[in-house]
Amino acid sequence: MTEAFFKSRCLICFKSFEVPKIGCVTYDSSLFYDKTRKLFGHFTWDNKKEINDLIGDFLSLNPKAQEKIDETKGIVVRQLVAFIADGDWEPILGFNRCPRCGIKLNSVSNKMITFKEIEELTFKNIFSLKREQQLQTLFEKTKNGL
Repeated sequence: MTEAFFKSRCLICFKSFEVPKIGCVTYDSSLFYDKTRKLFGHFTWDNKKEINDLIGDFLSLNPKAQEKIDETKGIVVRQLVAFIADGDWEPILGFNRCPRCGIKLNSVSNKMITFKEIEELTFKNIFSLKREQQLQTLFEKTKNGL
């Protein structure tokens, strides 16, 4: 997916960097950031039955996460997607992480810099496991909270 990138500046260390803005953000699409590779990724729910089923199974076994979903209006589900995706992803929920200092406090200008390709999240690692192992992986990644 190709998206417009805009100029951004960290309000702590003043590093300039580029961030994408999805033009027509719908409830079923989300941006993610890989903290290790410092790349942006994109995820949509279209034709993602396996992911829906896995997250549904996890939530049915974890009542605390169900309660959080009511409070966060879907943020928890995006965090679960980040946990099961291949890589070190986190959902972008308002502010972008600075690539220099790692703080999520920045300003984004309306000045478009370029268009870049944003990769789609992949889930090969989690789906190479059996269902019990998939659920165990999610429980391990969420044991310190969401």
